Amino acid sequence: MRRIYILTAMLVAYVSTLAFPVLFDTIASEENEMLEFKYFLVDVPSNSEVLLTLYHNGEAQVYREEITEDVVDKVERTISIPKREFDEYRMELFTNDFLYSEMVYVPAGRYSCEIKERILEQISVKAFFISKFEVTNEQYKQFILADGYEIEDKWTIRKDLMKDPKIGWFYQGLKRLTKPMQWSYRNTPWYKDARLNKPNDPVTGVTWFEINAFCNTLNVTLPNHRQIELLFPTTIASKVQKDVTAKVENVTTGVSEWTLTGTPPASSSCGGCNEMICFQNNEEIDSKYPIEKYKCPLYKNSGLGFRYVINE
Repeated sequence: MRRIYILTAMLVAYVSTLAFPVLFDTIASEENEMLEFKYFLVDVPSNSEVLLTLYHNGEAQVYREEITEDVVDKVERTISIPKREFDEYRMELFTNDFLYSEMVYVPAGRYSCEIKERILEQISVKAFFISKFEVTNEQYKQFILADGYEIEDKWTIRKDLMKDPKIGWFYQGLKRLTKPMQWSYRNTPWYKDARLNKPNDPVTGVTWFEINAFCNTLNVTLPNHRQIELLFPTTIASKVQKDVTAKVENVTTGVSEWTLTGTPPASSSCGGCNEMICFQNNEEIDSKYPIEKYKCPLYKNSGLGFRYVINE
């Protein structure tokens, strides 16, 4: 069994003001014949569950811990289980009928990032939390079950992102957007025929408009392109490199990812949509530098997914 030791990121006092349920900064270790998974919670209501899933040889073992009292300020908890072999693990929070990702805290600061070989860029960011992994098939399924495709308000777009805040809902009806590409409601599970069809695989084949509705439902947002750039291993900032970059998974080796950042369309034929940036870094390209592409928000691809952030 591989030994996993995850470095503790900076913990901050203000997280208790988030008013958003957060599970973050897992620390996994071995103690004698036990596996210990230490994690932190903030703003989590009672009757929630923490889910620890261990994956080994294609099989999954789930351990659950119930949260019986409201958690307002940051608390530390630990799940201890007998030592066993596993290939990877996931920590998730189930609350308010949604499955929330484990988050990683990124401290505010100004950082130097190598966006291309020997080309540096200064990036300034406010503090934020970002999901450790891309949003999964199971998490996206919860959005569908919450009638995410049927509630118009969830499809509203910020005016600083699109000139027409209702353009997403317009295209939802025009293009009959009802599920990710390669999903079928006749299958069990619905994502059975998707190229990435395991429960914890990234959901792919969704337009930017669908993702915006998902984020609105959870009261989160997509990361902007600066926040994603900061997580590449070429960031020249020892504290971020040590405590943050190593904790956020699949930035360069998972699937390509949508961002919140866009630009006015190059042509009036775009029908009122801005073009949005996606990072085309994935298991086929595996670049250590960010590769940005501008895409129509109606674009979808079986290798294009997303993750989300909570801003300070």
